[in-house]
Amino acid sequence: MKTNTLFTLIAALLMLATATATAQNTVQLTQNGDEWYVNMPQKGTSTLTLTDATITTFKVYDDGGKNGNYSSGCKGTLVLTAPEGYDIQLSGNITTETYDKLTVYDNNEASGNKLISEFSSSSNGTLTNIPTTLSTGQSITLYFYSDNIYNYKGLDLTIRIFDPNEEFAITIPSATTGGSISAIIDETEVTSANPSNVVTLTASPDDGYISATSQ
Repeated sequence: MKTNTLFTLIAALLMLATATATAQNTVQLTQNGDEWYVNMPQKGTSTLTLTDATITTFKVYDDGGKNGNYSSGCKGTLVLTAPEGYDIQLSGNITTETYDKLTVYDNNEASGNKLISEFSSSSNGTLTNIPTTLSTGQSITLYFYSDNIYNYKGLDLTIRIFDPNEEFAITIPSATTGGSISAIIDETEVTSANPSNVVTLTASPDDGYISATSQ
């Protein structure tokens, strides 16, 4: 009887430990003046799920917050999910030791396709711009790692929620000198584009001028 009771107790403790290890902390945006923000956890996983698109832009900081340094031994994960029908754009900068890194996944877990892979400052304590990155769906997952040596300002990220199908007008000056300018997507001239499109501006020169392209 005592043996069965002991096995039952051990099994219960194992189940509790497993549940604790896999538990996710649900978080909300915090407002400070005109700014909305959320901090990464130092360890474990936090999830932020937006149910509407009222707040289109907010900040993500490391566990030290906007004005503090991140902690040693960070292994924190933040899952961001946009409202139904919206995607996510990430931009910003990072100030870290070269061994302390940010990874961004294109889904709602820290696995699979990486949008940003182990990104850190170009040298210790140097502010480095993070390339603007678009999700291909509703969620992205941020993972931040730090060792136990130097701590810096860390993450200053801007998250924008956008409708991937929304069209924006492309404005080209009506008056040009030496030729004309056209906006091209996949070899087709267009007057509007959505955020996921790559638009090429092509200059068609008049006689005596040189052509050029820009993206």
